[in-house]
Amino acid sequence: MFFLPDRTLSTIVFHVSLMLLMYGIFLYLLPLQQRHRKQLEVYQHLAEYDALTGLANRRAWELRAKTLAGQSSTYHLIILDLDQFKQVNDQYGHSNGDAVLEQFAKILERNTRPEDLVARMGGEEFIVLLTDLTAEQATTIAERIRQEVERHTFRLLDGSSIHVTTSIGLSSGKRDIPVQHSMELSDQALYQAKRSGRNIVRIASHLL
Repeated sequence: MFFLPDRTLSTIVFHVSLMLLMYGIFLYLLPLQQRHRKQLEVYQHLAEYDALTGLANRRAWELRAKTLAGQSSTYHLIILDLDQFKQVNDQYGHSNGDAVLEQFAKILERNTRPEDLVARMGGEEFIVLLTDLTAEQATTIAERIRQEVERHTFRLLDGSSIHVTTSIGLSSGKRDIPVQHSMELSDQALYQAKRSGRNIVRIASHLL
């Protein structure tokens, strides 16, 4: 019968115990790492998306819009806001105003493609970046959004409903035109829509 020296046996026991200990630590740390990764994903989502509507927020839009516009031969910017939205908040309360904004965001998502960048810039102002479309296609999308908002029955928290409209400014640019410049043109077109009586699409004069 073969016997191991006591010192050799102790060494084997030590190494086996150390391996089991390290394996136990690994099994303990693995779920912590997974939870940490999930927490980071949650924090990143909160940093990039609007908590109310689930759309990209201003920070995320500014970070991504420049890249998307630079990758496209042409792009189009739609800036929208809800007409006389302050009256909605004043008459029905901010909670109902939030409900209207959530439904408005859903309309924007339904009428844009997954590759389009849709964001809430703040308050009742939203923006959409469309890439690789013709001017006619971009105009059709803007008008389709306007019409759906006009027809939509916005449900309030008590079950009642209201109707609101949106004014829209549209501009377009090429790869070498800064997004900020196109935003200014869209803003000007939106202002013209407001001055023209609201619930209308106005197109910047340089539309391609």
